[in-house]
Amino acid sequence: MTVSAADDQQARQLRKRWNRAGIVGVVSTVAVAFFVLWITGALSNAGPSGSFDETTDSYVRAIGVFLLGLPGAVTFVAWVRYDRQLRGLNRPPLELRIAEAAKSLSAAARLVDELESEMQVRAAALERIAAESSEQQRLAGVRADEAEAVTKLVESVISSTHARMDRANRRSQLLYFALGVATSVPIGVMINLWTK
Repeated sequence: MTVSAADDQQARQLRKRWNRAGIVGVVSTVAVAFFVLWITGALSNAGPSGSFDETTDSYVRAIGVFLLGLPGAVTFVAWVRYDRQLRGLNRPPLELRIAEAAKSLSAAARLVDELESEMQVRAAALERIAAESSEQQRLAGVRADEAEAVTKLVESVISSTHARMDRANRRSQLLYFALGVATSVPIGVMINLWTK
């Protein structure tokens, strides 16, 4: 499956945005860590005893853990959004894939209809040749020598026509087979890729 130039450009823009978000996430995590260390250090030196009681200390630590985890959570959410958008660029939507499969099937149906009409034309030509053959046989009844020559001529024409029809039938059957393979293999591959 090829990716269009617009999708490729959009993917590059998404990667740049993700790189910026990752840098911002790392910088903000470091900044929050320094801020938490500074606050806990400044507050621990405040007060007559130089430290907090246990309750205040646990609150400060809980706030510190929350503030340290917040940039990481924001970065993770940004990464999930980036991944979903990038996957959406590399794969056409389901409606488009179904429409392409429907187009392929309708093209195959049109080809089958065209081949069927061609076979009807050839069958009509064969009937016309058979009618001409019977007419030739009737005219050949006038003379036995001429009748034998006409019969041989008609038989050779009919046998060559049958041979041509057999070759055409074989070609059309091979064409049906090739069309079946050409449409079913891509559809099967698309379905396998879609279901993974």
